[in-house]
Amino acid sequence: MGYLLKDSHPRDLLAGIRAAAAGHAPLDPRVARSLLPSGRVPDPASALSHRELQVLRLVTKGMANKQIGRALGISEHTVKVHLGNVFRQIGVGDRTSAAMWAREHLTEDPAS
Repeated sequence: MGYLLKDSHPRDLLAGIRAAAAGHAPLDPRVARSLLPSGRVPDPASALSHRELQVLRLVTKGMANKQIGRALGISEHTVKVHLGNVFRQIGVGDRTSAAMWAREHLTEDPAS
């Protein structure tokens, strides 16, 4: 459920056990720092490829997969693959949710 270091203070260990029992995932701050060196949560958009961002931006314009494929010179199947990757990266399950996410998190791309 979580991860505490063996040299954790007993008070922190008990708090971690209680947090895990309550359904939380306790994580020692030292472990968190090593997993996230910058100390910040990574931006899902930064993990998207240029092509995935292009596909996502066209989805926000209401384009169907076939239209996106024609606009980008790729097959409809390739568009579907890109969308699947996008959905996983940003944590959504459908194109409507992806479009809403993009409108909230992406800046306008002057090249699109």
